[in-house]
Amino acid sequence: MKKQLLKLLCLIGCAALLYAEPALLVVDKAASRVNVDVKVTVDSFVGQLNDYTAVIAVDPSSGAVTSCKFSFRVMDIKTGKEKRDRNMHSWQDTANFPDGVFTMSSIELSTGNVYSVKGDFTFHGVSKPLSFPLTVTRKGDHFQFDGEAIIDTKEYGLPILRMMAVVKVDPKVKVAFHLEGTLKP
Repeated sequence: MKKQLLKLLCLIGCAALLYAEPALLVVDKAASRVNVDVKVTVDSFVGQLNDYTAVIAVDPSSGAVTSCKFSFRVMDIKTGKEKRDRNMHSWQDTANFPDGVFTMSSIELSTGNVYSVKGDFTFHGVSKPLSFPLTVTRKGDHFQFDGEAIIDTKEYGLPILRMMAVVKVDPKVKVAFHLEGTLKP
């Protein structure tokens, strides 16, 4: 009788491991960074996003990312110059379009530890498909995600910025990120 009970408990335990719920990653914002690289004819700059919400679910046994939602307030992108920040937020109409959101729809292994991520990015009230490569590094329960995506602001209804007929802001901005965190126990 004891052997049968032990076998049953082992079987239940194995089944629980096979069907384990994804675990959430706790992002360490002090070790992470999100940069927005903007090219301008004169005075290119990199904005930094230090406040955001990243909800990343990972299968604890395989380490596979099962879902990801990254959201932020556009006002939280800081360039280091208050006047430039005000102008940028005015151009983006952050009063009417305060948020940006990326929701992953799929992730597939490309080579080694590089994945192809696809999803929808909503910005300035417009949702568009977005794909980018992502490098995933895992050491036990600690994960690092490195990637970059090119966002064409024209596709989101924003005009090309020109000043004094000489200065032009490139509508294609590069968002580079390094997110690091540990699975919730």
